[in-house]
Amino acid sequence: MRTSLVTLVVSSTMILGSAGSAVAAPQILALLETPKPLEMTCKGGQCTALLSSYCLQVERYAPKSGMRLHLAKGSKVTLHIRRADGSVVTVAGAAVTRFASARKEYAVRVSVPMAAIGSDVSRVTLSVGSQASLIPARIAGDPQPHRPGEIRKVTTQHRLAGHFVERGRHQTAIAAAHILNRLINRMERGASLNTVVSRWVRKGERGGASIAATRLAAHHVGQCALHLNKADCLAARHDNLLLRFNLTFWRRGKDAGL
Repeated sequence: MRTSLVTLVVSSTMILGSAGSAVAAPQILALLETPKPLEMTCKGGQCTALLSSYCLQVERYAPKSGMRLHLAKGSKVTLHIRRADGSVVTVAGAAVTRFASARKEYAVRVSVPMAAIGSDVSRVTLSVGSQASLIPARIAGDPQPHRPGEIRKVTTQHRLAGHFVERGRHQTAIAAAHILNRLINRMERGASLNTVVSRWVRKGERGGASIAATRLAAHHVGQCALHLNKADCLAARHDNLLLRFNLTFWRRGKDAGL
């Protein structure tokens, strides 16, 4: 990849972030399809989870932590709710889920008020469908808001292009990122890295990932075992895997005139 593209990515993010980050709309994000349902953490009246995402608009700045987002038209998120009596119900998540950026463009926090799904919940898992997108909430006084035509193009043409790149040579990295994200979510529920890794190895939880993806994830887990803040290390490595994929997507999008 040419240095000019990296320069474009860095400079555009810095310029837009410094000149208009308080008021200008950030990037529309792609929400990665989950290979299998992801368990949510339910406490304090809500269920939450971290999801993997990436940027669909290199020309706009990355969302800051806590920025609200909402599902684009046609994006599918499904909740699988296990009741205390053992019964399981499936609920379309569009009406009850809330999204906010967690780590710029590469991790999003989804939350569901328990009041919206009932108090007799023993376990909640969430599935993200293919080609889902997240649109930043409108900002009052925004001098550069997302226009309807822009949203339509980004969430259809750009998102479809991303879908094809996801299934290219970065499949292994994306699958490894999914594994790391699952471990990060378990650590958010209070488990140690040793505990989540032991469960991962004991149950052989590859979640459909290839042996190569499992080995790549294991490499990153091994490196993070040496760090003081293991959760932050896993998060940084998850995000770096998706950054490398995102650079390929931006390059191909530029070549294709997106």
